[in-house]
Amino acid sequence: DKKYAIKVLRSEFSADPRFVSMLQDEAKKQARLDHDNVVQIYDLLKWAGHYCLIQSFVNGKTLASMIEEEPQGLKPAAALPLMLDILNGLDHAHEIGILHCDVKPANVIIDMDGRARVTDFGISRDIGPIARDSGLVGVGTPEYMSPEQIIKPYEVDHRTDVFSAGVMFFEMLCGRLPFEAPQSQDNASMPQIIMDAPDVRQFRDDIPEALARIVATALQRDPALRFQGCADFHLAIVDFRRRERWRRTWLPAIIGTSIIAVIGAVGLYQWREYVIRKNELVQIDETIKTAATSMHTLCREANSLGPKREGLRILQDSGSPPETVKNVQIKLADIETNIDKFAEKYTSAV
Repeated sequence: DKKYAIKVLRSEFSADPRFVSMLQDEAKKQARLDHDNVVQIYDLLKWAGHYCLIQSFVNGKTLASMIEEEPQGLKPAAALPLMLDILNGLDHAHEIGILHCDVKPANVIIDMDGRARVTDFGISRDIGPIARDSGLVGVGTPEYMSPEQIIKPYEVDHRTDVFSAGVMFFEMLCGRLPFEAPQSQDNASMPQIIMDAPDVRQFRDDIPEALARIVATALQRDPALRFQGCADFHLAIVDFRRRERWRRTWLPAIIGTSIIAVIGAVGLYQWREYVIRKNELVQIDETIKTAATSMHTLCREANSLGPKREGLRILQDSGSPPETVKNVQIKLADIETNIDKFAEKYTSAV
């Protein structure tokens, strides 16, 4: 009652010991991958002269077909959760020393629950120096390859998958690749070697600047200027979504309650003249003081949030000690807790 997918090596490859050996090696590597965002490989067998990979069956469609259905690009609300899934799957592979090296929409399947799963690690390789005669040099899909994968494919590391994921993210948001395909089929003519990727807002003016910066960072030609891993890429998107929730929920609420507070202040002033005679001004003053103090603290904490996050990013990029990074992360969490607490106190007081 359980379904499996069977990938069959073409007959002309099944007769070639080189390809069979490569397939066996890749099957062993992929079998080590066990993650909700990776298509699982279970077995490799030979049937009727064909070598077959047995893998989990995913009922869904590829990300490539989803992009085709949205030629103007996916909405960020739809693209961001998919990218988080993809980066989770790639990061899992990197943690156990496996590169994908062919990250593209056709190699991502979206299941019926909307979860993205990375598949077809068919040209993955162990992280580290790659022998020039391994037969894997130069493999990949040129439009998604990093500059170093084109120029020195035997020296790539996990950051090549970061670049390819950035190309795919650009395509998800814009419905097109960041670079036009070259006239020549020679990989050396690929534009990403000599050109920086365009800003996504050139094609989608509704994309927030912060999200455009994330895409641009992933597509840096110099690996040292990119996200230094899929985990960093993932964290940047999570942070962007958190700030967007703040902008769309708390900020309008604060503005709204501030307007109410101004209107209420006029009424409170008139009311104050009355309650002086009733000796009730003390309680109202205390309520106003609570609201003012809470607003002051809320603004102070909110203003410190951005610099703290930038400081954390700098610490992480500079390879600071884990204890230092952890302390800053704890302070960030405290600031976010304070923002929620004093926003609630201010709203209640008003």
